[in-house]
Order: sequence, then structure tokens, then C-alpha cells
Amino acid sequence: MEKQFDKSLDHCEFGGKAFIEKQIEKGEKVIYSDPVTKYNHKDKAQRRFIMVTTKGIYNIAKGMSFISDSYVVKRKIPLNILVGMTISKHSPEFVLHCSPEYDYRMRGSSTKDLVKVLKALFEDINGRELCVFEYDKSTLIDVCTTKFDAKRKVSKLPDQIRLEAETKDTEKKVDSPKATKTEEKPVEKKETKNETKQPDADKETKAEPVKETGD
Repeated sequence: MEKQFDKSLDHCEFGGKAFIEKQIEKGEKVIYSDPVTKYNHKDKAQRRFIMVTTKGIYNIAKGMSFISDSYVVKRKIPLNILVGMTISKHSPEFVLHCSPEYDYRMRGSSTKDLVKVLKALFEDINGRELCVFEYDKSTLIDVCTTKFDAKRKVSKLPDQIRLEAETKDTEKKVDSPKATKTEEKPVEKKETKNETKQPDADKETKAEPVKETGD
């Protein structure tokens, strides 16, 4: 059964808009949207919109066109590659950890709503709770794997999220029906052709006649 979300979470009112519908899959529903500040790999701030649907997380930019409803999808993150989320204890900053791709570091005004939505969707898709780590710094640049980092195979994923994700994945495998031990059936021993047949103990063996020798 599909989870129901409050329509007020779509702060930008992207749901049902033609310019959004033509850039997402058929049947995909907009659940959450909000204006954010995104930081690129050079730590440069960019004005963006984050949008969460039933199938992914979108980074949307305002188009260069004179048309008021001109928005362009810059990137879509499938929900199944989301590993976890880091949020700052002292600022509205957050990081979306995506593996094996690069992360997104953003600053928004409704991070609590975003966490709530992503937790619900993540559990629906992956069967386990999303790992959310609180970081004791205002800026999260130290825990964000940039596009440049990803190209060099460098990961800045916090150990807390890595370990928690690995533990929950292990627990999921153990609890799955395939992991349960099946009852072993006794194996019947079949007589093989190479097996030598033992003589019957009850049968009388025929003695060889003794030859007489002369002196």
C-alpha cells in the first residue's frame, strides 16, 4: 500500500505542473519540494530546488528562459542508491550520501520534513530505516563526497553511517526467509556398480580336491 503524505510538503507546488510532469516518469508523484542552497565541489553556493518523488530525489534549477515556469532537472538520485543522510546540529545544512555516486551538500529551511519523507520512502523501498547522522559542526564540507572525490575513488562517508548501514544490511539478510536453515533430509545410500558383492556367509564353499603325490 502506497504511503500518503501531506500535500503541504510540496512547498514549491511542483506537483501536477506541466513543466515538471514532462521531466519525470509517468505515474511518479511529487511528495516534497523546497528552495535550497546547494554547494558544488568548489564550495560555491548555488540557488536550487530540491524535489522528492515516489522514485527519486531531484536537483532542479531555474531555467535561463524568460518564461516564468522554466525549470530544469539537473540530476535525479534514485532512492535505492541513497546510503544515508548527515544533518548539522548547528545549522540548516545537510548532506545526501549517494553510493557509488557523489553526494549533495545543501542548506534548506525544512530539513526536518525532508528527513521524515526520506525515511518513510527509504524504508518502503529498502526494507530498513535510513541512517541519519547528526554532525557537531555548522558546515558539513568534511563529510561530503564531491564529484571530484568520486572520480578519484575517495569517500567521505561518516563511519557511523557506514557501520550502521552494514549492520542493518546484515540483519536484513539474516531475517530474510532465504537465510533460514532448511531441514536436512537423510540421504539414502544407493548401491553403486563398483561396489563388490560380499559372499553369503551361509553358503557352503566348495573345497578343492587334494592331489596325492608319490614318494
